[in-house]
Amino acid sequence: MTSNTNIIPDEIKKQIIGTEAYSRYQNTSNKTHRLLNLTLEGLNSVQQSHDDLLTKFYNAEFNESENEDEDEFNIEKIGDDNYLVRMSEEQYNLLTASLEHSKKENSILDKYIYSILVVFIWGAFETYLNQAFSEIFRVQPSILKSKNILFSSSDIIDNIEDPLEVIINKELNKMGHFKINDWVKYLKSNINYDFEESEIEKLNGIYLVRNIVAHNTGIVRIEQLDKVPNELTIEDSELVVSEEYLNDSITTIDNAVTSIEKLIRDKFYKLDK
Repeated sequence: MTSNTNIIPDEIKKQIIGTEAYSRYQNTSNKTHRLLNLTLEGLNSVQQSHDDLLTKFYNAEFNESENEDEDEFNIEKIGDDNYLVRMSEEQYNLLTASLEHSKKENSILDKYIYSILVVFIWGAFETYLNQAFSEIFRVQPSILKSKNILFSSSDIIDNIEDPLEVIINKELNKMGHFKINDWVKYLKSNINYDFEESEIEKLNGIYLVRNIVAHNTGIVRIEQLDKVPNELTIEDSELVVSEEYLNDSITTIDNAVTSIEKLIRDKFYKLDK
């Protein structure tokens, strides 16, 4: 015997679990945290391997009597986990210097991870806003009445069965070029959402970091120097993003998305009492 499954109406589902845009954003935010943790674990593991190997090099014993062929380099396995390495002093110094350089280079890779993830979480923020409005336009297409949108005849003909789709796509394409100040105005004029001044300041800082990293691989131009958030430092003209700043950026954007989502649920998916 089969039982009928009650289908939850879309408006109830949206009020309970939110927009699809919000679900996608939460998933991306969680992945960002996991990616950060796994990446740092990997870097720490590599650094530990370098430390262990360097310790063995520093504690190496030299046998002055074995100098028949100073250029000879060979490795002999001794036991299960030990090796006897024969090399010249010049080879030893070269390998030691190479390991030290590799360790030094790896020690700063975490800063690049932080920078990349700031770009990633900002992208998730913009994706949420675009997708959320895509859903809102379907629920309340009257929002689009006041928009000045240009259409070609092919736009209409190709979407004759769903003209709203072409209008939405045109508007989303315009929104895809928004800067943070454009979003502040758009959210206010279309859904009456207001950012706090402190939020706008933080979001402007994150947006600047995103642009510096995404468009200039972290190199700060002269005209950007006085706009860089005070929490960050610049070394050799390169922006240094800390783990603390990344986590604060994620929190700031998480809070903004959650606040916007709450307003959207109450405004467009409010259940009748």
